Amino acid sequence: ASTVVTAQHSLRAAAAERHDLVLVPGGLGTRRLVADAGFLAELRAVCATSTVVCSVCTGAALLAAAGLLAGRRATTNKRAWTWATGGYTGGQDVRWDPKARWVVSTEDGKMVVTSSGVAAGMDMAVALVSALLGRGVGEEVAWRVEYKPCRDADADDFFVDGRGNQPSPA
Repeated sequence: ASTVVTAQHSLRAAAAERHDLVLVPGGLGTRRLVADAGFLAELRAVCATSTVVCSVCTGAALLAAAGLLAGRRATTNKRAWTWATGGYTGGQDVRWDPKARWVVSTEDGKMVVTSSGVAAGMDMAVALVSALLGRGVGEEVAWRVEYKPCRDADADDFFVDGRGNQPSPA
């Protein structure tokens, strides 16, 4: 049996409220949502009301398609790099960083944080808690969940080269 997650509120309803943080997950569902103009408009509206916007994995493609990464440095899942960075006819105005594990962008006063895959999202979360609440709090959170995060945001072992190639597993 699989687990089913059902939203209790719509994205449109969420846009009517102010949010401290919006987290946009990735996954296979992003493939169709990057072309859904209604969804992208609602995502823009929700993110406009938030102080911090984050994405994990190919959630960055949704932020890019919504225009929320325009001119910003960002990263995304390396296994889906070619698609997520513009293979869906979007994302060309983003400064994609193929070597970053996560990226914190504060160009216009809004904090936008993107991460590579799921594990990098955990590293990003520890770094984000540290940035927002203090390094000690981030360390405490990691310790309590028995997690040893990667602390180097600019060194992703799963980076892609200029042709979209990844190193092979060891």
